[in-house]
Amino acid sequence: MKRWFLIYSLCLPGLLPAESSSAAGTIAAPVLGYFSDTAAQRLRSIQGIPGASVVGEALPAPGGASIVAISSERDFALGADGQAVTMVSLPSGATSVLPGATPGADRIVLSPGSKAAALYHSSGRTIEVLTGLPAAPNVARTVTTQGLPDLAAIAVSDDGQMLLAVPGATGRTVLLLDNGFLELPVPGNAAALAFRPQSQDAVVVTASRQIWLVHQGGRGGYDLIGDGVNAVTDPVAAEYSSDGSRVFVANADGAVGVFDFAGGNPLVVTCSCSPTALVRLKGNSLFLLQDTSSAVMKVFDGGSAAPRVFFVPAPHSEDNDR
Repeated sequence: MKRWFLIYSLCLPGLLPAESSSAAGTIAAPVLGYFSDTAAQRLRSIQGIPGASVVGEALPAPGGASIVAISSERDFALGADGQAVTMVSLPSGATSVLPGATPGADRIVLSPGSKAAALYHSSGRTIEVLTGLPAAPNVARTVTTQGLPDLAAIAVSDDGQMLLAVPGATGRTVLLLDNGFLELPVPGNAAALAFRPQSQDAVVVTASRQIWLVHQGGRGGYDLIGDGVNAVTDPVAAEYSSDGSRVFVANADGAVGVFDFAGGNPLVVTCSCSPTALVRLKGNSLFLLQDTSSAVMKVFDGGSAAPRVFFVPAPHSEDNDR
């Protein structure tokens, strides 16, 4: 792996600006993002540029936790186990325990810009909302989910003030309040939802292939932007571009739909994979297509007029890297 990077930087001068340096005179490849290797309890970086990337060396997961969420800004990761909620700084690997956060979260969901996080505790029927990430993490509030089935999907806004969720198999879209919830009048069963970066507006994608914009938790109204389009087949995840100009929908059959608010017909690209999530990477519209059924990693680039999918070669064994 190290020989490959040396050849890369010699052949493509200027295309790989240094992001960090591990030793004097050593230029590191740019980091597109990180992903969690849960089986090995490790974090790994994706290094290079879109279309010419490799998996980097391993870092320890936060506290060795199996429940991990990684910042879209590539500067930290949160981990939860039965002992603590831990933050690891990236790329240094320095770890710290977050005071006040309750251990044992079943799920950690970060906001689009990773300024806030939702820690879901299914047994206690609560969600702890962290704000001030990463410099000054603070448990801003605790929201109850009493009266609701286990949550199938959760989204939190960057300011930590808005929480949307889909309770179990009900398919309802609910706005979670400090002492209860409000069911939103989004028709159909919600399959995916996401907040717009630095906004309280959100998108909800339904199993009936509709895409709804929910403005300010419903206070600002609702807009239907897609109905039965071929870019939505069996939705499993949705995300905005970082500038909020596009919405991307990943489908279980491998199709990824692109909806541009500037107009035009939705675009579709096929990943030949079975994605379960869109993990935000560096750039405006770059996402890891999380697919637990395959060892082949694929990245979706939705920022151009012709969206594309490229694969990231698997890392060498730890022994081969030495």
